[in-house]
Amino acid sequence: MNYLLVGDIGGTKGVLRLIAQDQQILYTNRYTMRDFTNLETLIEQFLSDVKTHLHITEKPAVICLGIAGSIVEDKCHMVNLGWTIDRQTVGRNLGVAKVKFINDFAAVGYGVLSLGKEDVLTLQNVPFQAEAPIGVIGAGTGLGEAFLIPQADGYKVYPTEGGHTEFAPRSVLEIELLQYLQKKFREFRRVSVERVVSGPGIANIYEFLHQYYRAEHNKICQAIADNNPDVPSLISEAAHTKTDPTALETIGIFLDCYAREVGDFALKLLAYGGVYIAGGILPKLLHLGLVDQNKFLATIKDKGRVSHLLDAIPFHITLNPEEVGLLGATRLATALAKGN
Repeated sequence: MNYLLVGDIGGTKGVLRLIAQDQQILYTNRYTMRDFTNLETLIEQFLSDVKTHLHITEKPAVICLGIAGSIVEDKCHMVNLGWTIDRQTVGRNLGVAKVKFINDFAAVGYGVLSLGKEDVLTLQNVPFQAEAPIGVIGAGTGLGEAFLIPQADGYKVYPTEGGHTEFAPRSVLEIELLQYLQKKFREFRRVSVERVVSGPGIANIYEFLHQYYRAEHNKICQAIADNNPDVPSLISEAAHTKTDPTALETIGIFLDCYAREVGDFALKLLAYGGVYIAGGILPKLLHLGLVDQNKFLATIKDKGRVSHLLDAIPFHITLNPEEVGLLGATRLATALAKGN
């Protein structure tokens, strides 16, 4: 049997899946990326786990991975891990002839085409325009943005690096946040929106507010100092339980900035095919009851003189962040196995 190995490789975690050519899911496992020194060791661990659980020793015929980073000439640099990955080298080292890398948000872009109604929460339910672009945006370890353009035989996905455009503060407090981040990241001479709208962005906002209010040192501050990857979850939980006013304000600022970036993205694309808000953070905040959906949509659409343009754009939140990228990678892996 020819097996397909697909994956969603982020800066914090990686999810790998073995599927049959009929798209039957055989095995899925999740890994912490910093436990590995390179992509090959991660895949080798997964194949070892497959052997242990399924007694399958045959190598996959195709590997298709969505990876968090720009892919140029079959090479990808993962900023958050400091890895540079070469497709040909990976294929040669693993002994797999057909290896394909795509940007992780390109994978999400293809994945949204396979979503059902139960997989999304619709914020604005208006008819989509089949000939128009579709936008996909999502905050996780970073801030991913991609768009889909209709073709004669479906859609083609184009990844972007929109998360690295400039952060645009609106309030006086946000201007002070910008100035704080300018000092924190002075070596880069700029502050991208990803420094605010992402998991690390939540930590940045909290750290700023904590210093702004001169609050007492606490376990979240210590976790930030220790570079604990669970900081966004700690802040979200503290906001949920209302045990830390700074945490609650942090999530409020994060959601406002996130919504404004979604609106900016929709406006730049005029994405009348719809905008899908992906990534792992928003579904978690929804689950914790920290998202006012009406306010979030209103903030998305608050664009002054051109606010009316967003009235005709469907806005959706994807509810299965781990699945949607794998669905996209599976779609491409299946086509590659067929020689397409």
